[in-house]
Amino acid sequence: MRLSLIFLFLSLSLVIFTSLPKTGLSQTSSTTNAWSTIVQAFNTLQSADSHGAPHESVLTLSIQLNTALAYYNNATTFAAQNNTAAADSYSALSLSVSRNVVSEAAALDETALNQQLVRQELAYGTAFVMAVISATLTVEVDRFRPLFRKRKTVMIETRSS
Repeated sequence: MRLSLIFLFLSLSLVIFTSLPKTGLSQTSSTTNAWSTIVQAFNTLQSADSHGAPHESVLTLSIQLNTALAYYNNATTFAAQNNTAAADSYSALSLSVSRNVVSEAAALDETALNQQLVRQELAYGTAFVMAVISATLTVEVDRFRPLFRKRKTVMIETRSS
């Protein structure tokens, strides 16, 4: 049992460390910054989508985020070839696009949260009003019965004449 837990822990650690971006001598700090901004943009966009942001807006920002990721891949390729000028150039492009996605996704997330709050308030308000009406009708049913009886007798009298 204990050996299997250790094996599981080591496997998870290996998976996590191999999935992290490589930050060796061939990768500049600008590519590292670009990667962290891409991750931040992805998380912000995912949050906006989960809060009900419009699909078209999420799709547009996803395309921009994919562009930033393509720039990042170019930057890491050039960094691996020790072409720091091109790597820094593509890193700057990636950073610029992903920062734009972060700001737009944050605004989109805030708008989606506000709309969600308004919908919830409307639903709760409607439920409260319906509960008050239902309670009033239940408690005051004895007052309404004579009104309905009078109308029925008036309607019956007009039909018979």
